[in-house]
Amino acid sequence: MALLKKIFRIVVGILASVLLLLIVGWGILYFYFSAHKKEIIAKASTEISSKIQAGVTIKDAGISWFATFPYISIELREVQITDTLYSKHPIPFLQAGKFYANCNVFQLMKGQVRINRVGLSDGIINVIHDSLCRPNLHILDAKSPSKTDTGHSSKSFFNDLTMNNVRIFIVDDSRQVKLDILVNKLKCSTIDYDTATCFNLDMKVHTNYLGFNTVEGYYGNNKDIDGVFPLYLNMKQKTIRFHDIKLAVNHDLLIGDGIFHFDEQQLFHLSINAPNIDFENAKTAMVAKSQLALSGLHSVKPVDFAVVLDGDTRYLSIPFVNVAWRVSDDELGILQGKFAHCSMRGTFINYVNPKNPRHDSNSRITVSNFKALWNGKSPVQANKIIITNMIKPILHFDLNAVCTLSDIDSLVQSNDLNFEDGNANINIVYNGPVSYSSKIVPDITGYFMLSKADILYAPRNMELVNGNAKVSFNHSEIAIENLSGTLGKSSIAIQGHINSFAPIFSHANEQVLLQWTVASPLINLTELVPLVAEKQQKHRAKKIITAPISGLSSFLDDLVEECNIQVDFLVKRIVYNHFEADNLNANLSLENNGEWKINHLLVNHAGGNLSASGTLAPLASGGYMASLKSDMQHVDVSKVMYAFNDFGIRSFSSNNLKGQLTLHSTLEVALNKAGNIAPNTIKAKVGFSLQNGELVKFRPIEEVCKKIFPNRNFEDIQFADLKDNVTISDNLVKMNKMEVSSNLLHFYVEGTYGMKITGTDILVQIPLNNLSAPEINQSPDNLGLKAKNGISVFVNAKDNGNGDIKLSYSLDGKKKPKKSKSNNITSNLH
Repeated sequence: MALLKKIFRIVVGILASVLLLLIVGWGILYFYFSAHKKEIIAKASTEISSKIQAGVTIKDAGISWFATFPYISIELREVQITDTLYSKHPIPFLQAGKFYANCNVFQLMKGQVRINRVGLSDGIINVIHDSLCRPNLHILDAKSPSKTDTGHSSKSFFNDLTMNNVRIFIVDDSRQVKLDILVNKLKCSTIDYDTATCFNLDMKVHTNYLGFNTVEGYYGNNKDIDGVFPLYLNMKQKTIRFHDIKLAVNHDLLIGDGIFHFDEQQLFHLSINAPNIDFENAKTAMVAKSQLALSGLHSVKPVDFAVVLDGDTRYLSIPFVNVAWRVSDDELGILQGKFAHCSMRGTFINYVNPKNPRHDSNSRITVSNFKALWNGKSPVQANKIIITNMIKPILHFDLNAVCTLSDIDSLVQSNDLNFEDGNANINIVYNGPVSYSSKIVPDITGYFMLSKADILYAPRNMELVNGNAKVSFNHSEIAIENLSGTLGKSSIAIQGHINSFAPIFSHANEQVLLQWTVASPLINLTELVPLVAEKQQKHRAKKIITAPISGLSSFLDDLVEECNIQVDFLVKRIVYNHFEADNLNANLSLENNGEWKINHLLVNHAGGNLSASGTLAPLASGGYMASLKSDMQHVDVSKVMYAFNDFGIRSFSSNNLKGQLTLHSTLEVALNKAGNIAPNTIKAKVGFSLQNGELVKFRPIEEVCKKIFPNRNFEDIQFADLKDNVTISDNLVKMNKMEVSSNLLHFYVEGTYGMKITGTDILVQIPLNNLSAPEINQSPDNLGLKAKNGISVFVNAKDNGNGDIKLSYSLDGKKKPKKSKSNNITSNLH
């Protein structure tokens, strides 16, 4: 124990002596420095100037004991180094708050300043270029030693360098180059070999931005880069080489290998491997336009990247670029969706055709063996996904997927079609543009199968429920096969075909034609009213996200909005309000201007047949203007009137008339937004024949006839075949002279019947031979319009403008009847 204490005292004594000597030495050095500060500052400035071709100014100096420990350094304060063109651009090459120059103490005591190590702290370095694109870095070139300067090497003092908190700006406006780098810490030591110098670097830097071509954007925004590695400078071969260096970029490992030639050809090769890099870290290192393109893409796990660049560093030279990446069992997020258990390999090159310049237009992205579960449940597989030409990109993919329609809706987000529920089995090969705005027509082959699909056509609020179909693609043709489902309460089966969707892309005058064949056991036409009603602006209110494949969204919307539609209906039974019919056979077409054409329509109705053709043209105020030609053969007139709501006539209903009607008409009428007839717009020419007719409890006839034949019952009038041609316009029905031969009365009628309050002016000719009662059960027979009936009484029924009918009589139909003062009949005809 005593020995240990003795040894301890000896060690302490030695250390104390050494410390005392250091303090004394430092004190002597300090007093010497203080006494010769101005001289030392001048010599330091001269020493720096002798190493570089620049002007040097130093504001103050001191002795640093700890900044470069264990070395003693001169601490130069507020140092400024300017190049030879400083007068033309007042930007100093270097501004440093502290400039540490390590030198030999004994030489310093002799008044000699020999700098062998340099340290910079709290400074700015500006690397700028002149009009000939020459950087001011030439000031760092070592001067050739003069004949009188043989006491020290011409070796640049930057061979041994440290930096702390130094910001470096590199600017070349003529070449659109701007770099901003903050050096938090840098240590550089050198080892000289026979043919090369090794620079051993230990650095921690922060890149604010790296703009090698500011027109294209900036790389490496806000990245921390740490590393310890060697660089080899071979002045004989004029190369800088590094091999297998390891850098941490925001804590992710990068391994680099490369060589740069600074001879006339300026060739370089650079290889960077990132075996396990965070995807967001890699993405934010790219230029802004690439970040924007990948903004909706996210990766949970790190991704493997490998980049190889070959080329030269001359101005505007673009290197060969080869990028490869690999994803294994990862989760990739695309906006609000995700691919779970995703695996793939990918490459990027910018020299698809070696004969063409290396450029985005000569580039290609290839993804191989893509497998994933879309939204964690829908399997998706693609052997190849290829994008060629990044300026006007062309896409190829072969896709196999089994997914839900809600997943497809989240990807597509069409304004017009909402895919709400159901499943899809997709097998598609696509070759065509990525952008829908391109005029290149895509080539598509394959199919997708829909099952239990609920699809809403938003502008007309029509929804197909529980639909099943196969949609096949044959280049630019589309076939919709065996589409079945429910529309409202109607079950439908549809076959469809699109001749070519090419005009949508090429914007040619040719129209896209969608041909449908619709079959159904029963269709309630109220379910189809939205097709002829005004479109509702009931699109998707707001897209929750930006659609990943917005081009497909726009394509679907334009296909729905702009195509012409031709539909064949084969329906066993149709129902619309009171209207019922069987065996509908019709061909309709819809132009992209919204006009419907009824090319032909045939249906069994009211015990006979009804056929029609015409158009439904949209009105600016909403609704449609219908122009129709129709024929009815042997239909039950009371059922027809009931089916068409008595054609808007309020004083005459289906209960008042019976018989078998044959009719030919031309009709113009407006339909309101709900698809109902606006009676005051009816314009028609009608030729009809009514057989086995009966007029039942028609009050105006009863009241007129009872005045003349009070003992006869006019509640049920049976008459022979009625034939006439009438015109309808402005709420008036104009009748030619028509013979009415009934079981109670034989008369003739002509004139105008007002469908509203006013306009009725009817002349009834009643031959006096009607005074004798007809035989019971006698069948009425027509005598003809030119038959000689003897003397007749003419009764004129005319409204007074208030809903009242005034009667007047005469014995000569050619003369204007005199008004009767005693026979005013008030009749609610309307």
